[in-house]
Amino acid sequence: MDTSPVYQLNYLNPTETSGKSDVSSVDRFEKTSLSVLVAAVICAIFLPYYPVKIFLGFSLGIFWTYLAFVRIDLAVCFFIFFMPILDLFPPDFFGITGINAQTIIVAILFLGVFSQKQPQENSRCDPLKIPVYLLVFFTLLSIFRMPSAYCSDVERLSVAKNWLIYVSLYFITLKSYDLHYSRRLLIFLLVTIGIIVILSLKDFFRIADYIERNRNGGGVIGDQPNLYGGFLAMYTPLFICSLYLKLPSKRHYLLLAGTGLCFLALFTTLSRGSWLACLASLLFLGLVKDKRLLLFMLLALVVILVHPPPAVEERVDDTFLEEGVQGKYENQQYDNSTELRLRQWKGLPRMMAEAPILGTGFETFQEVVVRCGVLPFPKAAHSSFIWIAVEEGIVGLILYLWILAAVFFSARQVMRQTDDPYIKALAGGLLGCVIALFLLDLSGARFFSNELTAYFWIMAGITVKAKGRLLTGRQKSVAQGFSPASGNTGFQPVSCASSLCYQRRKLDGKTKDSLYQHISGIGIYSAGDAGISQSGN
Repeated sequence: MDTSPVYQLNYLNPTETSGKSDVSSVDRFEKTSLSVLVAAVICAIFLPYYPVKIFLGFSLGIFWTYLAFVRIDLAVCFFIFFMPILDLFPPDFFGITGINAQTIIVAILFLGVFSQKQPQENSRCDPLKIPVYLLVFFTLLSIFRMPSAYCSDVERLSVAKNWLIYVSLYFITLKSYDLHYSRRLLIFLLVTIGIIVILSLKDFFRIADYIERNRNGGGVIGDQPNLYGGFLAMYTPLFICSLYLKLPSKRHYLLLAGTGLCFLALFTTLSRGSWLACLASLLFLGLVKDKRLLLFMLLALVVILVHPPPAVEERVDDTFLEEGVQGKYENQQYDNSTELRLRQWKGLPRMMAEAPILGTGFETFQEVVVRCGVLPFPKAAHSSFIWIAVEEGIVGLILYLWILAAVFFSARQVMRQTDDPYIKALAGGLLGCVIALFLLDLSGARFFSNELTAYFWIMAGITVKAKGRLLTGRQKSVAQGFSPASGNTGFQPVSCASSLCYQRRKLDGKTKDSLYQHISGIGIYSAGDAGISQSGN
């Protein structure tokens, strides 16, 4: 067996390369935190006394605030678990417009980020920094640039804050979350989404026994089937990518069951746009990740087209207006929902003509759609493309597409290059998520929906951070004077697990140099031969 020394370039933060100083205490702390979470949730669900629930909620809030300052990674995971029910809290705290549970929680997370010393990330590794900042700036600028008859500037500022507040989750995750805990983050996402799906299916089938109901509204995510369908279309790819993890049989079957429940819940929403978005995202994942998935999805598509389920066939038939049936609009050919979207798309050039560069201003769409004769009555935009193009112009539309493109290429790069299975699953899920979001935005305003994009921004932060480590590893290897041709490696022998290993061995009488990179548990790639021999500098 080859026992030659491994040469490593230590460029990572010492806390990342040396491991945790007291693993047992960390494990006990995590188990205690999770036990408190489970106990509080069980008590809140089964105890009938409202004061007890208030006390538990208040105590849990204090405990979560403490975590935000001492273990922000756990605080982010707990936020994932509680995000779907934040709307149950009062919309305005202390009677102040715009100060709600989401605002307070994100503010505490930000304070937690600044209170902890984090290693400086390479700013050039952040492809979202510029477009996100510019989009926030132009959104705030458009609030006071154009008056609106439907709401005051303060109300519009509150709406913009609610839409943009979860964008902060990207920067919080990017700056604070330790990539060592990517497995925990993935588990919290899968478990939370699974609970949401189970609750929605339970309520759907329970209510269907008593009243006529043919669409699943989504429960805690929202009472709109299209909104809940969009949520499932965006995060079902995460379940698919997690199936490639090497897990024990029982856990793998459990994950497979969760994937099946996601498909079942998506079917019950009868959301045509969500079906197409999910199908397209999974077809793309099959194309770039695993051809077997592509073959399976194509086979499923053929089966559905040849023998469509009755509910699907009825939903597609409902798209076209029956002869003799009068709709909301003149010369209407499709159902009200489809007709509304088509008329908004057809009227987009007329609406953009008023202010093509910077748009008409935030929350002015309902005025513009009537003023331009697109619709006979005020109606919200049913596409993020239309919404942004009208209210923020070509500039806002470019920034929006810039953000989606940056997330897409970052996720694709990390999914291809990392060897860490949990980071790979998160990146693959994000890749399918951004494709589904792009297609959903063609027929719905999903980009600014907090319920849909909260997990999207968290996954984007983790993925971009992993991408930054990939780039930093290569830059550090060059900066330390790595030059195999000259024999100057600049490496020192170490005994711990390698982060960046330079290896040299004899092959067929010749010396062969190779570089093996494995950064802090996030395997990047192996270039050249990965064997180790006694020979070397």
